Amino acid sequence: MMKRLLSLLLVLALVLSCAAVFAEGDAAPVVYATVNGKEITDQNSFFTNLVSYYQSMYSMYGIDMTDPETMNYLKAIGMEYAIDMEVIFTKAAEKGFDQFTDDEIKAFEKDATDYIEEYIASMMSQSGLADDASDEDKANARAAILADMQAQGYNEETYVQESVESSKMETIYNRIYDDVTASVTVSEEEITEYFNELVKEDMERAAEDPAAYLADYEEFKNYLEYPEYLPYAPVTAYYTPEGYRAVTHILLAPETELLENWKGLVARLEEQNSPEEAASDTETAAPEADATPEPTEEPVTQEMVDAAAKAIMDSLQSKIDEIQKKLSEGANFSDLIAEYGTDPGMQTEEGRAAGYEIHSLSSSYEPNFHQAAMALEKVGDISEPVLGQFGVHIIQYLKDVPAGAVELSDALKSMLKDTMLEEKQKAAFTAAEEEWKAAMAVEYTEEGKALLAAMEAVNNAAEGTPAEEAAEPTPAP
Repeated sequence: MMKRLLSLLLVLALVLSCAAVFAEGDAAPVVYATVNGKEITDQNSFFTNLVSYYQSMYSMYGIDMTDPETMNYLKAIGMEYAIDMEVIFTKAAEKGFDQFTDDEIKAFEKDATDYIEEYIASMMSQSGLADDASDEDKANARAAILADMQAQGYNEETYVQESVESSKMETIYNRIYDDVTASVTVSEEEITEYFNELVKEDMERAAEDPAAYLADYEEFKNYLEYPEYLPYAPVTAYYTPEGYRAVTHILLAPETELLENWKGLVARLEEQNSPEEAASDTETAAPEADATPEPTEEPVTQEMVDAAAKAIMDSLQSKIDEIQKKLSEGANFSDLIAEYGTDPGMQTEEGRAAGYEIHSLSSSYEPNFHQAAMALEKVGDISEPVLGQFGVHIIQYLKDVPAGAVELSDALKSMLKDTMLEEKQKAAFTAAEEEWKAAMAVEYTEEGKALLAAMEAVNNAAEGTPAEEAAEPTPAP
């Protein structure tokens, strides 16, 4: 996380380096602290870039950035971050991590010039310049783009210089980070222990709020089916709660026109019957006397919906009869899915063997399918044909799903290992940085101490400290 934040701020440095955020004109910098005698000021690039980053984030949420308390809080964060970076880079220099070969510098320069060329090519394309344009037209377009960059305070030379410096700083940071964390490892036993702790926590969550936990579980289990996306799961749920069953089904797809007609009628009937729609109708202004009335759509009735549903069932009845006859003769339901079913999720033996997990509190299945699946009383029961949004379902109660930990698959184990490794590396680096900082002479000026006090007041207020002892709460980043 720290490495990613540093990379972000180094990119911001290229955008913001033309002017110090808090300096006005040629005003003398405000000194907040010193690290081994080196001043940390309000013009320090790490300070200005971090504060600008949070200013942008806060503004997006409508927070008043003219409030002195908020700004002092952000300045305090920026000051502490700048001090930490100074400590880290000082230690990195002691270890020689700030030295670069000519080839490394040339590689940084090439990255920068390549980026400029990509930017110019992109701008040319956006301007509509054809690929087969003349060399003269391309040269003129290129000159115009470079002139625009110059007008914004950039040129190729300064951009390359700034980009090289940014790349050097990022590389220095990565070198010392990797040096500190090189020996950090995660064992199989640690992964298992970590997983078991997560399962235990989720068991407690499931007991406290079954509906909320089940919603998380149903979202997370989709990621478990596609392990490559596990790192992007917005929620995690490692415990399968009580009450799940697995079902399989034969999905019969009717003619598209018939299905869409029925779905449209159902939607219109629901709209007609909704209180919001009725209220909206009563609030509609009456038409003027001489206005031509708009043609009105015929109201939908339940009889119309039922007729559309019957048309679908009638169109598939011969196939339904055929399936039910085979079932009565002892045919295997899984074989009939393979023969008649159109659901892609049921096309493999693995999919049919696993079935779909469904719970009485599930919200991820359409109501008709959910109701029919949960109405089956015992394992092996098969439903009557039921019409849903995707066609006609014949559902089998395949098995009960035991409560307990989800499978600790290789993919899940790999994700947990990466998570644990990152956490352990971050902790190791933080501990090392604190040791370095303790060994260095870090001294705050009166201005710096004032910012620390402002930050402490906000943090105390956020934790519920009485108003007379702390300032009003300010949202923390």
